[in-house]
Amino acid sequence: MLVYSDLNSLREIYSSHTKRSLQLRNSAAIILYHYETKVSVVHALKELDIAVERHEADRSLIILDADEVIFKTPTCDGFLQYLKTVETLAIKYGRNGIDVIIDMGAFRHLGKEQELLECERTFNITSRGSKSSILCCYHKKDVEELDATRKEEIHKSHLKSYVVKEQE
Repeated sequence: MLVYSDLNSLREIYSSHTKRSLQLRNSAAIILYHYETKVSVVHALKELDIAVERHEADRSLIILDADEVIFKTPTCDGFLQYLKTVETLAIKYGRNGIDVIIDMGAFRHLGKEQELLECERTFNITSRGSKSSILCCYHKKDVEELDATRKEEIHKSHLKSYVVKEQE
């Protein structure tokens, strides 16, 4: 779990994480953005010399709006099935697995807070037996909007939590 307070910090993290996934781990990378546009994500990745077009063409890099993915898969099971399908295809085409970076703000803004908690509880169970990693990202303001019980449930569902301070 990653809590960020500004988009520049998030961009640095998802860019370096994606580069490491593609080049060092030989994993496919999926970025599900919420507060950004695809253009801004692509620009951030290109700043680290990631060949975005090539990786998108061979499907080792998928960049999608989290709102659209979550809206199209109305249940957590549907979303996890989507990730399993992508993982299977990645392995079939020579990748070691998938690394997913998802901005979880999409759940709250779509009014799917219950699904958010359901997915959070399921992610760790599902990823234990797979070749996937899921980095759940939250904007600090989204976390502050949650009640104490939900915050605690979300924190408990993660092996590690990181808070990124605003860049100066």
